[in-house]
Amino acid sequence: MSSNADLDLTEFVSKLIQDTFNAITITSKDQAEVYYELKRLASLDFDVFREKYIQQSDVDTKLLELFPLEKGSEGLHAINVGLPYLYDNEKKQELPSIQNNLDYVTSDTQKNLSSLLQKR
Repeated sequence: MSSNADLDLTEFVSKLIQDTFNAITITSKDQAEVYYELKRLASLDFDVFREKYIQQSDVDTKLLELFPLEKGSEGLHAINVGLPYLYDNEKKQELPSIQNNLDYVTSDTQKNLSSLLQKR
């Protein structure tokens, strides 16, 4: 004959297993939905994605944060069509400072690094 404690434990374990299984199933379903949504967004044409999800004001705010123009040009950033780009060399600093701000490495920088490493 089984006691009430045995039945309670059996019900508890059964409920625990059922709830765990349900949680795993729901989580897997949610992850699959998110994955397919990301896949759909990644397959969008760039212009469609930009129009739908990227606000120009957000882009300008980030560009202003990363590439401000000199003092006296408040509210303007250095990344604009038609503005010149100055390469970093011994005489002048890069302007706008893309490589420093974004840790961006050009093919020239890579060639220079490669030649330095080969000389060792």
